[in-house]
Amino acid sequence: IQNGLTGKNPYFDAYKKGESKAVISSGLFAKINLYKRYVVKVCQNLIMGCAPFLFKKQILHFTSLNNIKSNFLYRIKANQILRKLIHHNLIYNRLSTNPDLNKKFIYFGMHMQPEKSTQPLGGEFDNQYLCATLLAASVPDDWIIYVKEHPNQFNPRKLSNANYRSHSFYKSLLALDKVRLVPLNFPSDDLIHHAQLVATITGSIGWESLSAGKPIIAFGSAYYKSCLAVGHISSANQGKEEVKRLLALSKSDVQRHLFNYLHYYNNKGYLVNAANWEKKIELSEKSREYHIDKITDRIKTSLGVNEEKK
Repeated sequence: IQNGLTGKNPYFDAYKKGESKAVISSGLFAKINLYKRYVVKVCQNLIMGCAPFLFKKQILHFTSLNNIKSNFLYRIKANQILRKLIHHNLIYNRLSTNPDLNKKFIYFGMHMQPEKSTQPLGGEFDNQYLCATLLAASVPDDWIIYVKEHPNQFNPRKLSNANYRSHSFYKSLLALDKVRLVPLNFPSDDLIHHAQLVATITGSIGWESLSAGKPIIAFGSAYYKSCLAVGHISSANQGKEEVKRLLALSKSDVQRHLFNYLHYYNNKGYLVNAANWEKKIELSEKSREYHIDKITDRIKTSLGVNEEKK
């Protein structure tokens, strides 16, 4: 079990590799790349708006909310939102600084929004400024809160993200005395390794940290929250007590709590289903066999497999 947890995780590695492609961090060349990205996407949107018949039909995601009737107007609106998203990326790059890993710190990895990891799973902590405020009030005076933006927050394919960040949001974070923003391209693995504690709402960095023997604070309904190496904060006074409790745990204590968590849920059979599609099948008028056949056909189509080839 220990080798399985602490060794290389191909799922996380592939996930990080995919997200890192969208990251453009600070520097002159980064700024040029961001403007280049903007120009390319603007041109693509204009072409798709003027000649939609040349492309595969796509869902126009925010048309119903904005009463947009035509593909062309949709693409114009998309370019306006894209400009806002790129602007947020530039602001974050300008405000972020490389962390000093020799200081005592909590690493708080922010979540991409909108996403179910914060809404609804975060509850009131979908407001990530609230998380940072509680962390700053819970740690000793000489500690730092290193906050790193989610690498997918400025992805130009995720236009709805533009509504969840602003210049004032980042300035409000930095107004908290202990908070520093970390560049997007700074390795999260290094932050996890050197941190005294790691904080998240429901993110995968929580699981990565536990696997590395690092205690965490989880603000939301994370699947690993029942592990005793996971702390929960709802007030500053409680936060101070939780920080003290978690700091008393050694690396072996964290691993033992994680093993106990896995053992319990595995024995209870709770770790069998890794998705919610079984529940959706139960609610469907179609049979389970019908849905499995459809899923199988879809997988085979995606893989380019058919019965004749077999």
